[in-house]
Amino acid sequence: MKKMIMTSLILGATLFSSLTQASVRIITGTIEGESKTLTLSLNLDSNNDITGMTVESHDPNAPYEAKSYNDSEIYGGIVLYRQSGRDIVTLSSDNFAAHQGGAVQLTYLYNGITGRRYSLMIDLYRDGDTWKVSKDGQDFSRVHFYKKRQRFVGVVGVRSIDFNR
Repeated sequence: MKKMIMTSLILGATLFSSLTQASVRIITGTIEGESKTLTLSLNLDSNNDITGMTVESHDPNAPYEAKSYNDSEIYGGIVLYRQSGRDIVTLSSDNFAAHQGGAVQLTYLYNGITGRRYSLMIDLYRDGDTWKVSKDGQDFSRVHFYKKRQRFVGVVGVRSIDFNR
């Protein structure tokens, strides 16, 4: 009888936990010349605080990929886009809070030959129970990555990023 009660409690807690958590897509990304779509979703608890993030890669020519990160992993960086074993686009923060967001550094590989990377700041913030992301005060939900090409070599990195394309 004790085992039945414990099993019922555990199943009930698991069901309640899954019902009170939500996933909200916050950014959709596309890449020049590719059919691949990247999405960044926030995993939220019943108070709409961030418990983690999920990065998904949708490509009709490849298997579906998804990687989940807990909220503390953003300090070390999460990979938004990885190609040929290299982190092309990453997100990190040193002042992130699960209940209010924070400044997020988006770092991208500009030139894979030299290893040169560029960074820019975006803001992940809460507006009531809604989460938003902005750059220079302008909200966005879509990004498009333009490829940097080098003569005789081909694609070597990200040339630029267009927000809300």
